[in-house]
Amino acid sequence: MKSFRNIIVNRSGITLVELLAGMAIMTLLMSVTLTTLTTSITIWQTGKVRSEIEHAARYALDIIVREIRYASRLELKSKSALMIIRPNGEKITFQYGNSQSKIIYKVTDNSATGGGIATNPLTPAVIDSLSFEIDSNEVKIIIKAISYRGEKLEYSTRVRSLNIDT
Repeated sequence: MKSFRNIIVNRSGITLVELLAGMAIMTLLMSVTLTTLTTSITIWQTGKVRSEIEHAARYALDIIVREIRYASRLELKSKSALMIIRPNGEKITFQYGNSQSKIIYKVTDNSATGGGIATNPLTPAVIDSLSFEIDSNEVKIIIKAISYRGEKLEYSTRVRSLNIDT
């Protein structure tokens, strides 16, 4: 029977072939892991950007819909600008900045109630276009965006004003 000391002392080590085979297997495993990690990060970033765009569009649609619903009068300033007049005379205009800024703005005119004019951005710079279509007291709102991968995203809704008679 061999003693433990003899096994340790008589051990000759690993050969160059064994070392190269081990390194090749380790390199293969690392490349598969790195490829999987890179793909996962790309998918996560794509989902995050799309989620931010969807959140911005939903938020803008919610604010615009709420104001339209309780408006006493609607006036289409341009295809991408809608003025809403509240029952108290306050005017709110929702408009698309331009193709450079890619922002939807809310312009509030309180001059009828003794205040001033305020302009606030509703969205970050992710919106490609905003358009309004009015049919009697129903408004169709269309928000378009393009993701950084070139995906065209469109969000739309229709809303009726509760204070305007048809």
